Amino acid sequence: MSEVVAENAPVCGRKVFFVNPSYKIRTHFVDILRNQEYEVYTIDKWRDVKNYLRQNPDSICFFGIDSQLTISAWTAMAASFENDPVLKTCILGFMTEQSFKDTGTALKILNAAHLKAGITTLGGMGGVRWNSWSARYKASLT
Repeated sequence: MSEVVAENAPVCGRKVFFVNPSYKIRTHFVDILRNQEYEVYTIDKWRDVKNYLRQNPDSICFFGIDSQLTISAWTAMAASFENDPVLKTCILGFMTEQSFKDTGTALKILNAAHLKAGITTLGGMGGVRWNSWSARYKASLT
């Protein structure tokens, strides 16, 4: 029951963390959200993320998955949150500047990592192109 409540809880009032943010994520998301008075934090080292999130349950956390670890290592780390009663209250998502060649790869990662905030790919010429895989993932379950 608590999982359902946490999953359906409003996004307002939650702290937003960006782990390993790229320059594009820092300038297009972190700065914009801070200017709109969101409580936004960056964590540069992936090893620190669990300690920060244990102190801030029910947070939203986006992982910049383009460096530091492989995609499979990022996926395994995110999946490990399900084994911790405090960390499993966090809403997780991946952000990447890479494109997935097929939807199967993205769906496999979403399923393995339990990403409630989905995967967002950033790209395009001089701007940000949103491509959230979470809606496609939810549609594939029905």
